[in-house]
Amino acid sequence: MSGGRQTLLLVAMWGGALISVAALTVSRMRSGDGDVLPDEVVTGLPSGAPSTPLPPLGEVQGGRVPFRSYRGDARHTGRTAIVGPREPHLRFAFETGGMIKSQVVVDEAGRLWFGTLGAPGVGLDAPPQPGELIALDRRGQVLLRRALGADVYSTPLVTSDRVYVGSDADRFYAFTFAGERRFELETGDDADVGATLGADDLVYFSAGRWLWALERSGTARFRFEALSKIYTSPAIAPDGTIYVGSQDDYLYALSPTGEVRWRARAGDDIDSSPVVGDDGAIFFGSDDRRVHALDPSGRERFSVDVGGYVRAPVALTHDGGIVAAVMGPRPRIVSLDAHTGALRFAFELPMTESPEMGVLSGPLVDGEGSIYFGGHDDFIYSLSRTGGLRWAFRVEGDVDAPPMLDADGTLYVGCDDGRLYALAGSPAGEVPDAGVDDAGAARAEPTDAGAALAEPTDAGASQSPPPDTANEP
Repeated sequence: MSGGRQTLLLVAMWGGALISVAALTVSRMRSGDGDVLPDEVVTGLPSGAPSTPLPPLGEVQGGRVPFRSYRGDARHTGRTAIVGPREPHLRFAFETGGMIKSQVVVDEAGRLWFGTLGAPGVGLDAPPQPGELIALDRRGQVLLRRALGADVYSTPLVTSDRVYVGSDADRFYAFTFAGERRFELETGDDADVGATLGADDLVYFSAGRWLWALERSGTARFRFEALSKIYTSPAIAPDGTIYVGSQDDYLYALSPTGEVRWRARAGDDIDSSPVVGDDGAIFFGSDDRRVHALDPSGRERFSVDVGGYVRAPVALTHDGGIVAAVMGPRPRIVSLDAHTGALRFAFELPMTESPEMGVLSGPLVDGEGSIYFGGHDDFIYSLSRTGGLRWAFRVEGDVDAPPMLDADGTLYVGCDDGRLYALAGSPAGEVPDAGVDDAGAARAEPTDAGAALAEPTDAGASQSPPPDTANEP
């Protein structure tokens, strides 16, 4: 067993002793809104508390904008200029009752939007509760809950005045921020991936074998049918080319009007949403255990065997690399050179060797190059840009949802334990800064190995293992 694995296994044991503190915090964050019927909208804040919109963008980290859509932009870069927490402090943990697979997005007023899966019924013989679209303010207070009749795996897409989201009720919706329905489209199959905003306000999403392009009215501009299910979110290049992968093993390049320009075949299902690189290259993973890179013409740039399924989209780094999440039998994060596919580093997780377990949470790269992701070992992780472990935050379930950074540097991550975690770089109620916090705990700066040791605070249980370095494959 490698030293990195031993370190993390020890963390898993002694980190559990702190979870009771986090549980107390979570119990205070329950929404208390009760059951929501499929067509009922719950809006407003408990006890009439005001919302807390984001400060003007120019006053927060130099105008850096948080994600409005899946993976942050139409290219799905998974990269931001915002700097995340160097050590994690639990700001809040909002309990929904259902698992969260959706990434959080933030609208222009600072509202947090995400979807949930259904939850068991409350009481004897009570029917299960459907999945929801939920909006919170930045303190974790409920602004809106909208039941959508079935599980909501889909990451919402927010525009200046709307939120678009799909559900497993074979529906795709457009709502106002007050929860009023603008349209509801029958899709014929689960609409369970995030939508992408293209030119002319066209909204692209997939459901079943179909890729849809919708106008603002909800009218279909076109539909493209693949040979099997499309379980990826479409990426759009600056020239308007649309890229989408399918479980028919093909990555498709479509024109802005829906015609096939070319298709490239992988060795197995493609469930990893494609990413368009800075030079126009297309990156995606597959169940063939490879990360693929194609030129805009469809010609292969590289195909690297990473030893496990790659089902999450890769993230672009700021220095010409990509970061990929790998499932078992060797669950890990790998960083590759975006031009050659050469390995930069690999960070392994101490988990089961099942090919269905590992890292399904799409990595996020912040403004300093630090990497954030969740694993099936009940931890949220942060790595340095060179692959060293900075910290690990224990939760109570698998983490499949991609993380998202708000404009103030707060990290939001949904979890299978039904909670949305808000991890800030300073204790609750403080503006992130450097130096010493009010509790007198010195802020740990990253070491040469990239690891920082975080102390628990009253805001929640946060614990980082001792310094570690990336594991070589």
